[in-house]
Amino acid sequence: VHIAKESLKATERSIEEAYERNRIAKATHDGLVVKLANLKAQFREQIMEDGLKESNRWNEMYYKLLQWKENHDGDVLVGVDKDSDEDTKKLSRWVINQRSAYKYFMNGDTKHIKDHRIDALNKMGFVWCVADHVFQANVEELKQYHAENEKFDIPVKENKKLAAFVSRVRTAYANKQEGRAQHDLTDEKIEQLDAIGFKWGFKKSRKKTSSTSTAFDYDTQ
Repeated sequence: VHIAKESLKATERSIEEAYERNRIAKATHDGLVVKLANLKAQFREQIMEDGLKESNRWNEMYYKLLQWKENHDGDVLVGVDKDSDEDTKKLSRWVINQRSAYKYFMNGDTKHIKDHRIDALNKMGFVWCVADHVFQANVEELKQYHAENEKFDIPVKENKKLAAFVSRVRTAYANKQEGRAQHDLTDEKIEQLDAIGFKWGFKKSRKKTSSTSTAFDYDTQ
């Protein structure tokens, strides 16, 4: 019995020592992973900085966009209208081209834009998808409106843009509930609106209008 007890204690000590070795090994491994990630980030940063020092057309337009951002309250969309000058139009086209190149990049065709240029644009806060950017801005504005007014039903004459946004997402949601594809209203976007307590206005009834189209009554309470 005594020998068995000693053997049991020895086995327990061995297990504890093995656990401790594993803990140390895991801590060492995790530390090395973090160190490697930091080194990779530093390496990418250096490549980006070196790339931006080169004299070429892309860098010229990049710095023009950076200047535009500084002069226009952080805007990187570079919208144009009939009164925009030629330089602004050129910059706007360049911005659009970067978005197109990025779409190719994400689909595996990497010849249109380099990694370090994507990093440089990301660091600037570049908007790769205007639709997503606008959606996020509208959600934030809607969140603020609800905080101030405790409702999501917005009179058109009070805020035409935000009222139109609410109408669009409710219509898209109703269509999605009926099985019709709504690619612009993703599950992720629905979750974002759910997170602020948005009232979707579930369809209650269908009624005829004077035209050939159908209208919906929404429960927006």
